[in-house]
Amino acid sequence: MACGPHVLGDGGLFAIAGPDVLESRETALETARELKTIAERLGVPLLFKSSYLKANRTSGDAYVGPGLDAGLEILAEIRAGTGLP
Repeated sequence: MACGPHVLGDGGLFAIAGPDVLESRETALETARELKTIAERLGVPLLFKSSYLKANRTSGDAYVGPGLDAGLEILAEIRAGTGLP
């Protein structure tokens, strides 16, 4: 599977991982760095995934994410800082 310039799953195992929803820039970056370290140690290609908006919450007062603009900024920063697709 091609994901930008990255190719994942050339017949081998790969992982799609990350928090369900972006909560803070710092937590997202720390999580991405840790996941990258683990994936590299295990030799498993990794695609970082996290949502910027989760509208399907059971409570109307539940946190739904930072929204489109802020969420895409955070995801772009993760890509630039870690090289993860």
